[in-house]
Amino acid sequence: MIKINIPTETDLTGEGREPIAGAMERLLKSEEEAMKSKVPQTNSPIILPNKDIQFITSKELYDETKKYFGLTFPDNQDVFNKLNWDNANLIATGSNPYIQTGIDMFCKANNLKYRIVRQADLETNLQMFKDKYVDSGLTLRSLMNPNSEQAKYLHTQLIKRNPKIKLPVWIELRGLELTTDLNFELTDESVYKTADCLNWKSGTHYSQTDELGLPVQEDKKSGRQIWTADNGLSRAYLIRNSYLSSYNEDLANSNGNGRVGLVRVGGGAKN
Repeated sequence: MIKINIPTETDLTGEGREPIAGAMERLLKSEEEAMKSKVPQTNSPIILPNKDIQFITSKELYDETKKYFGLTFPDNQDVFNKLNWDNANLIATGSNPYIQTGIDMFCKANNLKYRIVRQADLETNLQMFKDKYVDSGLTLRSLMNPNSEQAKYLHTQLIKRNPKIKLPVWIELRGLELTTDLNFELTDESVYKTADCLNWKSGTHYSQTDELGLPVQEDKKSGRQIWTADNGLSRAYLIRNSYLSSYNEDLANSNGNGRVGLVRVGGGAKN
């Protein structure tokens, strides 16, 4: 793993007091306070963004992740260049499993106090992600296409850890690492489980979720839905009206509605 040199805050503010991890924490905290000051006075319930979950709104952090991608995955920049900076709204846009996993690797390598969000973190504040999408996991249903080679690569690792594991399996992106040819590697931090909901009929409605943020039973009265596939390896992301999409086979695709969510390690959301 390549570890880049993180600039001191001298490079960011001219004061030279702390590394970017501290500067990032300060920037995120100031953003939280600004958000609170804009809360309208109303008798209706107000849903504030979870203070432990943030998007990438620091241009300095964005630039450093892009440098890390360039050094760590020089032959795959077409995938990572889909993370872009929206200068008008001062936020990083774009999301796919490679971008999310790469940023988690960056955070871990540089001992930042933030890691990428898990599906369970997203469930703590669905309103924050309305009209956006955030990749949170991989779904392994079989060793067939789509993405059969990557499916087999992951399955080989899973059965070494648990020879009796049954498909379909949910694998959180947080805690994974990427090889230089963009295969997903399990680590000691990896979280995965057999999840029957991944084989439900596509479009099934649900309301309750388990400890990993996955649907636990059908609820026809709920507006939330899970979208599923039949085979292979797909990505999973929270999208639009809090749907859980787990059928998209294009692991590299991204658009401007995508976001990278970061959660403070040891904060109010699940660690």
